[in-house]
Amino acid sequence: VVTTLNLRLSLAPCNRIDLALLPQPHTKSFNKLPPPTHLHNGSSAEPPSRRLSAGERRRRFRAKTQATSCAPRRLGMPDLPSQRICLEIGVLQVPGTEAGEAAPAVAAPHLDDWICPNCQASVFASKSACYKCSTPKGDNAVTAPRGEGRGGRGRGRGRGRGPRSGAAADGAPREPRAPREKKEDTPQPGFLGLPPTKVPLVDVGINLMHKSFAKSLDDIVKRSIENGVTTLIITGTTEPASQAALELAQTFKLAEPPTEVATGTKPSRMLYSTAGVHPHDAKRWEDTTLATLRKLLAEDGKGIAVAVGECGLDFNRNFSPRPVQEEVFEHQVKLAVELELPLFCHEREASESFLAILDKVPGADKLRVCVHCFTGTEDELKEYVRRGFYLGFTGCICDERRGKSLRPLLPLVPLDRIMLETDAPFMMPTGARGRNEPANLVAVLRTAAEAYGKPEEDVAKATTENAMRFFKL
Repeated sequence: VVTTLNLRLSLAPCNRIDLALLPQPHTKSFNKLPPPTHLHNGSSAEPPSRRLSAGERRRRFRAKTQATSCAPRRLGMPDLPSQRICLEIGVLQVPGTEAGEAAPAVAAPHLDDWICPNCQASVFASKSACYKCSTPKGDNAVTAPRGEGRGGRGRGRGRGRGPRSGAAADGAPREPRAPREKKEDTPQPGFLGLPPTKVPLVDVGINLMHKSFAKSLDDIVKRSIENGVTTLIITGTTEPASQAALELAQTFKLAEPPTEVATGTKPSRMLYSTAGVHPHDAKRWEDTTLATLRKLLAEDGKGIAVAVGECGLDFNRNFSPRPVQEEVFEHQVKLAVELELPLFCHEREASESFLAILDKVPGADKLRVCVHCFTGTEDELKEYVRRGFYLGFTGCICDERRGKSLRPLLPLVPLDRIMLETDAPFMMPTGARGRNEPANLVAVLRTAAEAYGKPEEDVAKATTENAMRFFKL
């Protein structure tokens, strides 16, 4: 019985028993107590036919502990010499008292908690330190009856038994909590801080219309120019995005002139754009989309909207049905043939269908085609090179894991067919977290120069000339 109830008893000469610890309703030791089988109150009531649930036992336990005197519950402990010990839950009966008579008992210590002076948590009286902050109890600890504290361990997560109106343990109103500051949804900076290049670079693919650039567009463009990336081509991915990209390229002006460090041949403008529908958004193609793209490329943005795209096929994610992707891509290939503009293409795990559509459309064999953000296989790369396509590479080649299979393929691309891009805010170099930006194109340049085994200046000059020739900048 002593083991089951986890009791510590000390028998004083005055035959008074101090109860150091009783099983409490939230502890495992209480839940393991067997249901009462007999009532020692002189009655002849039969034990219940059903086993009491844990909740019922807790309710009965609380009802017993709240009574000032009640019939003892005999637990069958053996008689000690010259003494007979009877224990009652919540009330201790010693020799010389009868059943139902109030005894000189010590209240169960768990009935009064103490309030931690540091964190104001309600702690069981049997604990000598706060369970939250480990503050010692101390001699001047404020006690509070169970149910009037702030709630503590073992009383339900987030519920507690304290007052729910914001009152403190002493009943005084508690000061209202200050409202939490709302965190702004600002993107994590992704500028790598690499030394700038001395040769002007062209970022042939950047999603500058992405919402993550909205609040810092001026800083992004300025930092790009100061790091040698002097020309940005904004990618159009939908009909509205293509319109917005063209408008930005036409009207954008820096608040302060940047400090240019790169010298050499470069395009005359700082911003250009493309117009097209991405394969992910092919399902949004409408009857008027083709006419809108034609107007953007041939009239409104002539000389600034420099390519049809981003268009193509993506059979990896299939955000749009494959037949729809193929149909929309074919429409845009025909538009490029009609306007004699280059194609800025997206192809992922769809090389066979991609080439089949280009072979199908009359005149497509004379188009300048760029497969941007290339991540395909060696055979696909060789076929694209054989057809005279340009290949765009992003920060993916800088990543130790993702770029492991791509870096050996770079030397297979002739130096007059490679272009560099960030695809920002995506494709962060080195796989680091954060929002990619065009200033990080320097990292792509250095990785490409290492793969070719050539100086950075030579690779930078070649890629810039390729971009100017492909887009006719």
